[in-house]
Amino acid sequence: MSPPGTPSWLLLAAAVWLCACPPPPPPLEDSGQPEEDGGEPADAGLPDSGVEDAGPPADAGFGPVPIERWCESWAFAECARDARCQKLEPARMGLCMARRQEGCDQAAYSGAVAGGRLQYFAQQGARCLNAYADAGCLGAPGECEGLFLGMVPPDGGCILPQECDSQGFCFTYTSTCPFRCLPYVPAGGSCNSWDQRCDPQAGTCQLDGGIRACAPPKGLGEPCDWDDCRADLSCYIGKCVQRRAKVGEACQVGGPYPFCEPDAFCREGPQLPDGGQPGTCQKRMGLGGVCTGYAACLPNLRCSSTYQTGTCVELGSLGDTCTGYGDCKDELYCATRNSRCAALPGDGGDCTSKGSFFDCAVGHYCDFSAPDQQYTCTAARANGVECTYDGVCQSQNCERGPLPDGGTGWRCAPPCSQTVDGGY
Repeated sequence: MSPPGTPSWLLLAAAVWLCACPPPPPPLEDSGQPEEDGGEPADAGLPDSGVEDAGPPADAGFGPVPIERWCESWAFAECARDARCQKLEPARMGLCMARRQEGCDQAAYSGAVAGGRLQYFAQQGARCLNAYADAGCLGAPGECEGLFLGMVPPDGGCILPQECDSQGFCFTYTSTCPFRCLPYVPAGGSCNSWDQRCDPQAGTCQLDGGIRACAPPKGLGEPCDWDDCRADLSCYIGKCVQRRAKVGEACQVGGPYPFCEPDAFCREGPQLPDGGQPGTCQKRMGLGGVCTGYAACLPNLRCSSTYQTGTCVELGSLGDTCTGYGDCKDELYCATRNSRCAALPGDGGDCTSKGSFFDCAVGHYCDFSAPDQQYTCTAARANGVECTYDGVCQSQNCERGPLPDGGTGWRCAPPCSQTVDGGY
């Protein structure tokens, strides 16, 4: 039985989860970069979005989640939240879950916990997943912190980044299986921000007299190079600058920085002679709010007009009219041929900037090797087939190794979690 008042979309989402989950392939990617004129990706609270809070999942919430079902349960929580936030049509829950799970290595999580390399807190897992029921529309809830505790000391084997203890990090950029937990470099030690990383508690890797060493992070206004600055600052044109600004504060004063807090966007002022265009952070509008183009609405909404003042409305569903990239709900794109939201293309579909803008249906990737940039969606490749990067493979693992003809090259291979011999 479902709780009284359970919304129909969530019942449908649960039904789709139980009977229509397509097989998984290619992983999610996040650029981590600030939006152009849009501030940082917003963790939009529902009171601002105007979307009714649907409450907990149709089964009245998650209990302690066994590690063996972590990826599946997490995918359901995320996708149900996306449907609640009107970013996803409930009928596409299965596609959403498959896309989430392709970037979550369930065998690795199960094996790490069973092998004592990773401690998992099931009660916290339940609190994390239940928090998605009324959390903001982007990002993980705060309750999802502290789910795992790494138990592997430096020089031990690892597959997941979380497996290493606080003294080191999992260095995954090798062809070995398992990978290795490498020790953090202490203050004053030689570093390169690659396989010799500074202890986050000790500082950042800084260049001094031609030598890189771990030193206390630079402060606001100090000269910098690359990642020398404090976590709340960014290095821009050789100087540590403010990373974020709050509503009412100046934004884009120096290039893109500071960008606005998650619930705001940068309302640009007049362009300056030097090409800059600083502005002021203003709160993003919720459903029905007045907007003036891109970024003025919360990220689960769009502005009804691209060229003049409009109102914030829902993202487009299948068949709805649209004006461009970002107008349609997840697993859809704005087809330029008829300005309608359409399902992401499968094998042979156009994924150029005039097509789906490099997005493809679950189980496919955009093949950038086509001549004259005639990119098309192609089915993900099976193990043993030639590859160029992980996203090409069904396994999400493109490895360099011996070929049948005796040479070496790149082929799709099972992930390390499925081939490791336990020799940790």
